[in-house]
Amino acid sequence: MSTRPNSLKSATIQQDIPSMIQEIDKTDFSSILLLTDANYAALILVDLLASIVQKHTRKVNIPNKKRIIKPWITPGLLKCIRHRDKLYRRHKKENDNKILKITFTRYRNFCNNLLKRVKREYERSELHKAKNNPKATWNLVKKIANLNRKQSPTEELLKLADTPELSVKIANKFFANVGKNLASSINLPANSTTFLRSSVSEMHINSSSWVLWLSCLLIVRKLDMLFLTSRIIAL
Repeated sequence: MSTRPNSLKSATIQQDIPSMIQEIDKTDFSSILLLTDANYAALILVDLLASIVQKHTRKVNIPNKKRIIKPWITPGLLKCIRHRDKLYRRHKKENDNKILKITFTRYRNFCNNLLKRVKREYERSELHKAKNNPKATWNLVKKIANLNRKQSPTEELLKLADTPELSVKIANKFFANVGKNLASSINLPANSTTFLRSSVSEMHINSSSWVLWLSCLLIVRKLDMLFLTSRIIAL
C-alpha cells in the first residue's frame, strides 16, 4: 500500500500498488499490439493503465489529531505536541501533584525549544534554496515575517457615515484622542519634579500604543488623499 501524504490538507491519496501490478499482469494487451497506428495504440494503452490506477486509488481523510498544518512539522513533532498537551490537561486536573508539574514543565520546555529549533532550521533551509532567486527570497521573507496578512482597506473608513466628509470627521475625532490615550498610559510618579528629572528609559510606556499611533497617522494620511481624490473627481 503506497501513500502520498498531503499533510497541509485534510486528505491523502492511497494507492494499492500490489493490486495494480496484479491486474496489469492479468490484462490482455494483444488487441493493442495488433493496431497499426502507433499513436492510437499509445492512447489506448495510456487510457487502460490510467483506468487501472484510478480503480486502485482512493482518497482518505486525515483525522484532526494526525493533521499537520505546518510544512516543517514532522509526525514525530506532532506526537510531541500531542503528548505535551496531554500532560498539560493532566496537570490542570491535578494541580497538587508536584511530580506531574515538574514532568510537564520539563517536557513543555523541551518540546517548545525543539519546535523553535526545527522551525529555524526549516526556514534557513528554504532561504538557502531561494538564495539565487530574489523574488522567491522576498516571498519567503514575507511568509516568515507574516507579512502576507490581508489588511483592511482604508476606503472602508469613508463609509462610516452617509458622506465621505462626515466619515473623515468621525475618523479624525477618534484619532484625535490618540495622544490623550498615550499620555494616560504613562505611569507618572507621585512627585512631578522626580518625573521631570527621570530619564526616558525610566518612563513605562506601552510600546504597542506607539505602534497604534503610527498606524493611525498613516491611515489619516491615506484618508486625506482619498478624500481629496474624491473631491477632485466630483469637480
